[in-house]
Amino acid sequence: MDWLEDQLDKLKIGAFGLKGSLFMIMTIGLILVLLAWVFTVSLIVSWERLIIMDQQRLSTWEYLTWQPPLTVLKQNIVIQRFEFVRWGSLVGYLVLYCRLASAFFVENQVMQPIIAISDGVEQIKSGDFGHPIYAINKDEFQSLTEQINEMRIQLKDSQEQIHQLHIEQKKINAAFSHDLRTPLTVIQNNVELIETYYPTGQMADDLLYKSLGKIQSNIQRLDAFSATMKSIQKIDDFEVHMSRNSLSDLVENIRDLLKTFGLEDSALRLSGNFSVLAAYDLYLIMEVFENLLTNAMRYKKQCIEVTLEYQNPYIFLFVKDDGNGFSKGELTSATLPYFSKSKENHFGLGLTIASSLTEKHGGVLKLANGAENGAIVSAVFQLNMR
Repeated sequence: MDWLEDQLDKLKIGAFGLKGSLFMIMTIGLILVLLAWVFTVSLIVSWERLIIMDQQRLSTWEYLTWQPPLTVLKQNIVIQRFEFVRWGSLVGYLVLYCRLASAFFVENQVMQPIIAISDGVEQIKSGDFGHPIYAINKDEFQSLTEQINEMRIQLKDSQEQIHQLHIEQKKINAAFSHDLRTPLTVIQNNVELIETYYPTGQMADDLLYKSLGKIQSNIQRLDAFSATMKSIQKIDDFEVHMSRNSLSDLVENIRDLLKTFGLEDSALRLSGNFSVLAAYDLYLIMEVFENLLTNAMRYKKQCIEVTLEYQNPYIFLFVKDDGNGFSKGELTSATLPYFSKSKENHFGLGLTIASSLTEKHGGVLKLANGAENGAIVSAVFQLNMR
């Protein structure tokens, strides 16, 4: 059986699929059964002719179909036993062939792929997504293996995303806890101060108004905190609505927003043909641009430069200010929801919102510094040109 398996492996039986493999095994097996039976018949005929001393020369076909005389067959028990082996061997070879062929087919074409797939599924169940399942043969199991590997990759990506979201959520919670602690401490201290000194007349009116002002200011910070939480939830629920419009509509909206911020048309530089039609979410892109522009206005010294570039099928939006630019840490962290340049306020979500919305539009948001000074924020949006 081992020799038979080696020979079948050399023929690459698994490359024919399950049906093709079964047909090949059956064909090869039947040929081997026929050859073995022919060899057995030739030996038996030789012995039988030797026993009855038949010296007649026979052709190959006559030799294989030769039968002992009926009178000799009835009288000679040895000849009878030879004849039983002669025809019984065919049945025996067929039974042996069925046993070996079925065992080979099940073991190599069915059980080995099932064991490999089962082991791979167990690894996936245990949370190990780093080991792909390799197809042993090019048959129906290969397609199943490929589908399981695709599922494994998707599960791995989902697990990484969940893990990353968990880490980011922990960071956000830690930052928000810090943001909550400070205004609450200030409110509590001023309330205790008023409760202790105001009823006894030991607090002057100006100190009272000053304490009340601090309480009011920190209540506003708590309101900002609430708005921040709502903004994060809105980003997750935001849906992209693509509509087919001319890119010139986008240009006009950008110019209008620049005027709203008190900037001249000269602040906008265009590159590409904006008369083409494309499907995009105008509201989303303008929301991103407004956030970038607000951020640039906050940190600019004198001027802001906006560049809008069209390269099929993408829109590139660059917003550059002449401020101090991003630090090394800010280049990697400024888009995180808990990050802000201001040490007193962690509620700046402009870049966070812009980054999330850009990704929803099939693009990416990048941060960089200018060659001489200033910060550059670039947003890329994918258009549907069909």
